Amino acid sequence: MSPFCVLSAEFAHETNTFSILPTRLAQFEAQDYFVGAASAITARGHSNTELAGFHDASLAHGWRLLHVLSAVAQPAGRLTRGTFEHITGAIVDAAKRHAGELHGVLLGLHGAMVSEDFDDCEGELLCRLRAVLGSGVPIAITLDLHANVSAAMCEHANIIVSYRTYPHVDMRRTALQAADLLQRTMQGEIRPATLRAHLPMLDEANGGRTDVGPMLERATRARAYESEPDVFAVSINAGFARADIAEIGPTVLVTAQGDMTRHARFAQELADDIWAKRHGLINHFLSVEEAAAECVAHPAGTGPIVVADYADNPGGGAYGDATNLLRALLDAGVRRACFGPIVDPQSVQQLQDTPLGAQVQLQLGGKTDPRLGGGPLEVSGSLELKSDGNYFAEGPMTGGLQRSWGPTVVLRVQDIDILVVSKPAQILDLAQFTAFGIQPQYKAVVALKSMQHFRAAFEPIASRVIVCDSGALCTPQHTKLPYHRVPRPIFPLDQDIDLDAWRYGLATPPATMAEATAAATPDTPTTADRSTRRAGRDSAMDVLEQLAAWYPGLFGARFLPLKRGIFQDLMQTHSETLERDSLKIALATHTRSTRYLVAVAAGEMRHDLHGQAVEEMAPEHVLQALLEVFRRRQARTQEDLKPKLRSRIEQVYERSGLSAEAFLQLVRGRDGATTLVLEQALAQVRGRDAKDEALLRAFDASGQALAEFSDMYGMDPSLVSRSLERARLRGTSTTPA
Repeated sequence: MSPFCVLSAEFAHETNTFSILPTRLAQFEAQDYFVGAASAITARGHSNTELAGFHDASLAHGWRLLHVLSAVAQPAGRLTRGTFEHITGAIVDAAKRHAGELHGVLLGLHGAMVSEDFDDCEGELLCRLRAVLGSGVPIAITLDLHANVSAAMCEHANIIVSYRTYPHVDMRRTALQAADLLQRTMQGEIRPATLRAHLPMLDEANGGRTDVGPMLERATRARAYESEPDVFAVSINAGFARADIAEIGPTVLVTAQGDMTRHARFAQELADDIWAKRHGLINHFLSVEEAAAECVAHPAGTGPIVVADYADNPGGGAYGDATNLLRALLDAGVRRACFGPIVDPQSVQQLQDTPLGAQVQLQLGGKTDPRLGGGPLEVSGSLELKSDGNYFAEGPMTGGLQRSWGPTVVLRVQDIDILVVSKPAQILDLAQFTAFGIQPQYKAVVALKSMQHFRAAFEPIASRVIVCDSGALCTPQHTKLPYHRVPRPIFPLDQDIDLDAWRYGLATPPATMAEATAAATPDTPTTADRSTRRAGRDSAMDVLEQLAAWYPGLFGARFLPLKRGIFQDLMQTHSETLERDSLKIALATHTRSTRYLVAVAAGEMRHDLHGQAVEEMAPEHVLQALLEVFRRRQARTQEDLKPKLRSRIEQVYERSGLSAEAFLQLVRGRDGATTLVLEQALAQVRGRDAKDEALLRAFDASGQALAEFSDMYGMDPSLVSRSLERARLRGTSTTPA
């Protein structure tokens, strides 16, 4: 047999939507941007990377590996439209060129990428690939442990495997596992699909720490379940909280085949454990003043105390230029210390012509947004080093990779060596200090900006580790961030959540968005955002009024479901009148309105601009709308609407013409909780179906007319007729073609 042909790519970005710094192609080029296999494998194919795992698998299985590109950038704000389209376009175009040759696709993704146009970039990429390749080509993807896994990712990827460790020391191993599963799928040995259980939370209580805490036991249970037949991967994703998007939070994924209901139960059990322990915080976050006091009190000669500023972690999209912790250390008189990084390209440039050893005075850091983590700090000290910022990582996470801070200087201020850099990155490798003459193992105090990844390299040299919150953009206090788009209720923004009600889609959200953001601190930068959103809403209302005038049958007194692609149709028809972004907001507002959702929940067909019914509404879309409508109505009444919801779910199921198992299989990509809710709603239907089938067998065996048969059993002929018709329809829908 000829070798399998596999298309591969790496495209990863963790997007902090609260950042004011957009992510452009230049940010990818500044870290890892390699087009084609040769350059990518040379740079990334022999280290702890997904590409290394893909390359390992291709050699082991004899694949013809078509690696399109590797594109990885430091966390920051949303990707610009051009950046996302450029990289995604390259991957999709390669799939088009080789569509007839491909046996599989293997992608190293993050799972928390957001662009100007798409809140679920990974889902969008996978959707485009499916449109090109169809359902017959298996797709395997790897995800970061901090992915916000969407329904679309589970729908379009057959295989999903996430990192198991935080710090992420298993990226290569994760990729190899996904690749091996892809090999088995291409051989026809297995037919995997992925389901997900998720929760109304922003993230796991401890950000997914796997070195201590409850994630250890969850991982043990996951590995045990993976050893069972028909189970191929169990992934526990902590979620990424610094994204204001609809599909956010912790998820449990099971990639498997066979009894998907059983797999959904297991996923939900692990998710329930995450929910039950949502208050169990391991980290104790000190103020910067408390952290400085701990550093001063640390006994000399016992090894360094490491203090990590979680809030200004560039690895989560913070700016890396916050000065509050450095200010506190200087004020406390901390000695024999190092600090890094301060991201301040202006100060670095200012010192390029200054001789080494010279005394300098400058305003350091705090320039991106002085409201977050401290503004510019006036310092005086000596210039100890100037460098191009290049280094080779040596630690367990990124060892062997070439990295760069960009132009870099080291300042010594009051016996603190300060690493001042031009490009943001979190501290996770000793070489980030040692390559620039700073030896952290010999310091009394090591102050750094990182959340958790630093532990892999720095805990072995530390006598103690403490963590603090400087008030910067990645503050662990989520209530200080201006969330507007996350679904409500959601923990910890909302504390009183009925989980059972949430699973039925009936949880009550906060009464107003003002309540939802009332916890934002006065200095949180929301004023301009609110003005922009108000302007956007006003513009959207104008657009909707215009649409109602043009298309009263669709947008007028009665709403009709819209065909897929209606946005493109409207832009093509009214290109000189409609503005792209305003139309997007308008359609999003329209399709989230209760009147529109009621039309979808009723199972009405999709319509084109001429008002013609052109597409059936998919059962999963009907169900999604139904759950949302009932959630909204439950919020306005004391009546328990769950019985009515179950009855409506039964109607959706009946109209689908599918068996109960096929219906559940169709909607299983949503999440494990919904799968279980549906199973409860369909339990009575299953029993009735069994009775219908038994009645049909008895009727066929009797050879009697309907009236005689009904009379023999003392049943209403009309009810018997309905039961027999249902059974025949079920038999037809489940008979193989």
